[in-house]
Amino acid sequence: MMRQFIRLCCLACIVLVSQMTFAQPATFYGYHWSRDGSRLIMTVQIGTAFNATVYDDQWRTLASRQVPCCGMILSPDGDSLLVQGETTEIWDVDTLQTIRTLSSFIANASWSPDGSEIASFNYGPPGGMKIYSAIDGHLLREFTRSTATAWAWPYRPQWSPNGAYFVTVAGNQLVLLDAATGLQVGDNHQLDGDIYAYSWSSDSTRIAIALRKQVPTQIEGSFPVGDSVDGYALNSIVVFEISSGNIMGLRNGFRYPVYYLVWSPDDRQIATWLDNNLIILDSATGNVIDSSGITPAFSMIAYSSDGGRLLMGLASNIPYDPTLNGTPVNPVVPRSTFAKTELDGLIQILAPAASPERLQSILAACSDDSRLQSSADALISAGQYQEFVTLVDASTTLPAACAADLRLMAEALASE
Repeated sequence: MMRQFIRLCCLACIVLVSQMTFAQPATFYGYHWSRDGSRLIMTVQIGTAFNATVYDDQWRTLASRQVPCCGMILSPDGDSLLVQGETTEIWDVDTLQTIRTLSSFIANASWSPDGSEIASFNYGPPGGMKIYSAIDGHLLREFTRSTATAWAWPYRPQWSPNGAYFVTVAGNQLVLLDAATGLQVGDNHQLDGDIYAYSWSSDSTRIAIALRKQVPTQIEGSFPVGDSVDGYALNSIVVFEISSGNIMGLRNGFRYPVYYLVWSPDDRQIATWLDNNLIILDSATGNVIDSSGITPAFSMIAYSSDGGRLLMGLASNIPYDPTLNGTPVNPVVPRSTFAKTELDGLIQILAPAASPERLQSILAACSDDSRLQSSADALISAGQYQEFVTLVDASTTLPAACAADLRLMAEALASE
């Protein structure tokens, strides 16, 4: 199970509720799915009230706590929440009860990949970053402009999954920083356009980057800026390789900037939103390997730990109306992604790029039961996906999260 933490303005009383329904207009501010797929935490505003609610993998309410503000960030192991108010507290993720209070107030926080440290960075001058103990909150080290010029303008520093680096940006400059010393690693890397989003690969060897470049005249793949025909913009996605410094163009030619990039656990896929469509890209070629034009817009995207499921949540800060319908813009659909809906359609769970080969690959990765694999391979080869689901349901050796991946992928293949 995986820990998560909520960033809140202040603390409030715990309110135990039954399964919440969202048939009325509501505004959603954050979704976070644990990597093992066992927990979803969602912050929602209905009227003037804010609630953070924890659901299990059957979408049953575990706990709900009324809060005056919103925003959540995942922690590494999923058992607790870091809550920011007048004090900084750790809450149990299943009950939302306070476990302990840290000695420091920690703002703009992010967990280290191993969960032992919490980084807090300052957007404004003089900038800088402080690293605190996640156990008791005492200050471990501090980075300032004296260690790297980048700390004078930290913009959404992201810890690499292996804990070795931070990456941050300024305009079209990408900067790597040593997570232990705060010193810059190598030179600034200049990219061909302003950086709108970036995301580490799971193995910490690559960074996917979304760019937007203003051009005075129309070129291939560019679109007019707003209603004006006097200026154009070229939006693109590139991949930066840490070891070599090489930048590989992945895809361009879409109308709107990209604000969200998510690598699959095996780093073979990158999920993103392109022109109101969920797009699954091959991370090596940029080819679209799956796509879905689900509307209204969804913004939260999270893979399960084995990569067989993709969870999407309704776009943050967009009022939800269950009667709303829409038409995707410029869909690029090799085939529609199989999806299930939960919580009155606010959550979409998809089987991205489902294929017999991917089904076998995920099964092999999460099970060493040779008899199960032999029986499963025979059913997959015969295209007997409903029988495969029955086999998965009967297994006592498969991890629950892996079984859920296999089940959804098989259902997707059976529906084709």
